[in-house]
Amino acid sequence: MKRFLVLAAACVFLPLLSICPGTNTAPAAAQATLSPTETDAGSSQIPKAYIRAKGRQFVVGEKDTPIRLEGVCFGNEVWGNPLLPPTRHHDERDFARVKEMRMNAIRFYLNYGLFEDDEEPYRYVEYGWEWLDKNVEWAKKHGIYLIFNMHVPQGGFQSHGEGTALWEDPEIQNRLVALWRAIAERYKDETIVAGYDLVNEPIARSPEHWEQLARRLVAAIREVDPYHLIIVERLHGVKGDWTTFNQLNFFLIEDPNIAYTFHFYHPFSYTHQNTTWTGMPEDSPYPDENALIVPVDTRWYTATFNNPILPPGNTGWRYYRGQKYRATDPNLLTGKPAFVSRDNSGSTYFGDFVIEEYDEDGNYLGNVCEGKISSLTGWYFWSQDGSGKMELAKDRSGSYAIKISGTTADANAAGNHYRFAVTPGHSYAISGYMKGSRVSKGAICMLRIDFETSPSGKKLFRKNKEYLRYELEKFIEFRETHNVPLYLGEFGLYRHCFTEGMGGLNWVRDMLELLDEYDLNFTYHAYHEYSFGIYQDGNVLPNKASANTGLIQLFRER
Repeated sequence: MKRFLVLAAACVFLPLLSICPGTNTAPAAAQATLSPTETDAGSSQIPKAYIRAKGRQFVVGEKDTPIRLEGVCFGNEVWGNPLLPPTRHHDERDFARVKEMRMNAIRFYLNYGLFEDDEEPYRYVEYGWEWLDKNVEWAKKHGIYLIFNMHVPQGGFQSHGEGTALWEDPEIQNRLVALWRAIAERYKDETIVAGYDLVNEPIARSPEHWEQLARRLVAAIREVDPYHLIIVERLHGVKGDWTTFNQLNFFLIEDPNIAYTFHFYHPFSYTHQNTTWTGMPEDSPYPDENALIVPVDTRWYTATFNNPILPPGNTGWRYYRGQKYRATDPNLLTGKPAFVSRDNSGSTYFGDFVIEEYDEDGNYLGNVCEGKISSLTGWYFWSQDGSGKMELAKDRSGSYAIKISGTTADANAAGNHYRFAVTPGHSYAISGYMKGSRVSKGAICMLRIDFETSPSGKKLFRKNKEYLRYELEKFIEFRETHNVPLYLGEFGLYRHCFTEGMGGLNWVRDMLELLDEYDLNFTYHAYHEYSFGIYQDGNVLPNKASANTGLIQLFRER
């Protein structure tokens, strides 16, 4: 059985589009705000037993009772490309456990391969339907709404940009359209199914590709199912480019029963720390008032260029004191250490260092950072012409230092994880240990402070609840502006965040409080998996031994 490759990793984050030549696409709609009259007029024709969109809310029942979806994601082992429905992910007992966590919804991940073989397209296997039917019955029995999410469509996993065939092969798109049509046809009368989430974290070739395909999917579903809610995710990214193009990469679809969804993993360095597929190192705990979160457009601005330079030839370890630099430019946002080794065919060694801060009158205030080199984690090597290399070496005391060698142009190693906030009018100086080995004549080897700015004028945040609020409010603004329902499809933490002292429960608690404050629909990622799961042993059905009991208790008591 031919299968597309899927990365065995939790979701990460952005979106794009363009329909392949020869495919049929629905005409693009104008990007206008949908008024309450436009949306409510259509939704009023939907039978009352269905969850439906009404302005910014979901409603259900004869009296249009507002309902907020609060739930969890069932991964269903989709990343492993199962040939058969999973038997160790969950059973009926887990629907009861979801209910006990005061939840009413499950985002139910689907892999197309449980329904269709690549060698026999458009021919759907019965065991896939039987498995889905069984879960629908369990959901009805326990009063849990299901959101069908096409996590792995034909063409491969989207979230890491692996599914390029979906955007390049018109037949792949035709198959996805046909599968969604078949799902909608089969479950059109099931009111326990809250809605259809079209594609998870789409990464397309352009923004237009995703918009055109999404419109085509909506049109196909509406041919057989005029009633169910359809959920459209923002563009996750264009492969290799995580740019936000406009409207947070959302686009509006003129249908009376549409909701819009996004995922939230901020700050990414915290939520995905120690994950093998991102290479993120261990982060500090949450919250951390000393941890800076810089704007995404942060750029190098200027530096301290007048510090002492290593002499040519061989020199032993020596402590070099830098000159004070007064921050008078209002554009200065952050500073960070940089180790410079320019035009040096030899080697420069950089050991322990400090950056001192002085007030407007020149009074010493303390050290904004103290660096003891222990690894290359957080250090980023840059070379103007690609020459040279950075590596770990021994320092004067037998500990570690950073060694830069073999450069033929400007080159440096910058310590992004040592960033500090710049206070206007204050002065800063970097001092530390350096050693030279066969340093070239004319080489510039020195300690430096690099200063950064945000061209858009954005401000710094600390790693705390207010930063989460700032990121979340961007999406809330979209909801309020366009008068549409919004649904947070995924938020969660890698398992390391829940180790002692890392503050994982603090992050989840703050998120839940914000979601309550903004009355936002959500599903937590994920229920049962090794990386992000509430239950973390994927080899057996969920049980107490593999449970994150603190997280379960938090959901129960909120």
